[in-house]
Amino acid sequence: MRATLRVAVNAAIRAGHIGVNAASRAAAAAGRRPRPVVWTAGRIAEWKRTAIRPVVAVWTPARTDEFLNSARTVMCRGALEAERPHPGSALPVFRVLRPGAVFAGSDSTSSVIFRAAHLFDTMVLVDPDGLGARLQDAGFTDVLVERGKAAFRFQGAKL
Repeated sequence: MRATLRVAVNAAIRAGHIGVNAASRAAAAAGRRPRPVVWTAGRIAEWKRTAIRPVVAVWTPARTDEFLNSARTVMCRGALEAERPHPGSALPVFRVLRPGAVFAGSDSTSSVIFRAAHLFDTMVLVDPDGLGARLQDAGFTDVLVERGKAAFRFQGAKL
C-alpha cells in the first residue's frame, strides 16, 4: 500500500500537481507482507504435526477440491455439496474467504503427459473456458482467467 501511494504522489509531483510529498516526513512502522506459499503435501504434513499453518497459502484448483472432498462429517459434506452444483465449484471457497481476499491459483490443462503424471492420484480437471463464469456466479468480482499453452491461472476478489 505504501509503495502504491509513494508512486502516485511522486507522479503527482513530477506532473506539477503538488509541490512536495508531505508524507515523506511522517514516520511509519514498516510492515512485512506475509509471503504466500504453495500448500504442498509436505506443508500439509507439517501442519498436521505442528498445527502451524502459513498465513497465506496458495491452493491449486485440485488441492481446493481435495479439501472440499475431505469434509469429515456427513452433515458438513452434505452442506458443502448442496452449495456446490458441480465439481470444482468455487461457492464454498467464497464463503470462507474474508472480504477483500483474493482467490487465485493456477493449474495445468489436460494433456497426455498431465494425465500420466496423475495416473494413481485424485485428479480433478478444471475447464478454464468456463471458470470465469463459475467464479462470477459464486460472487467473485474482478475475475481474470489467463490461458497459456499448457496451463492457466485465475483470480477473483471477494468484496
